[in-house]
Amino acid sequence: IEGESDSMLNRTEVANAIQAVLNKNYNLVSDPTATNKLDHNDNVDQDFTVMFSKLPDASYTSVPVDEAGNPIPGTTPTAETGEPGTPVKTPTVLGYTPSKTLPEVPTDNGDVKVVYSPDVQKGTVHFVDEAGGTLAPDIEVTGVTNGLIDHTKLSNQIQQIINHNYNLVSDDTAVVVFNNDDNDNQNFTISFSKLPDAGYTSVPVDEAGNPIPGTTPT
Repeated sequence: IEGESDSMLNRTEVANAIQAVLNKNYNLVSDPTATNKLDHNDNVDQDFTVMFSKLPDASYTSVPVDEAGNPIPGTTPTAETGEPGTPVKTPTVLGYTPSKTLPEVPTDNGDVKVVYSPDVQKGTVHFVDEAGGTLAPDIEVTGVTNGLIDHTKLSNQIQQIINHNYNLVSDDTAVVVFNNDDNDNQNFTISFSKLPDAGYTSVPVDEAGNPIPGTTPT
């Protein structure tokens, strides 16, 4: 810092530096640059020491939420401490990844919502009868943690099986969501029961639709 003899310091640069330290959770104890003047000794540079004391870390509660701001199922808010102005801690949430843009530790000891994105999950859908026999080839599906399966890929196959005289008994894919294990390929089962064959009477007729003489409906 330069200035004229017996003049007050130009504190613009000093003030910016002080604020940067305060932002790191420090308290200003003393600042001689605010009250002392430059001397008139041209041969010796003066030293000014600005003193700070470290404030205790702030306490806050980390609340894991999804991208819509809703609490993530199966998680519990956690008590954390940190330096105000620094990124908050990100507790591990299985099946989720914390946002790259994190909120900062607050100074008011409040709740902090930390946004997590659901990870990609995989699964295999099996089509079986009541005895566990396979009725159609498996279909591989993907989704996200705690998300439902997209039924678009499955509806045609379900209808084809129903068209072959089967009744839909249960469908995991309609009610079960993907779990939070990124290494687990989940199994989903859609079960059907075979309907009894339909009874009918066969009547032999000629090309005009008339019963053929000597024949009997069976």
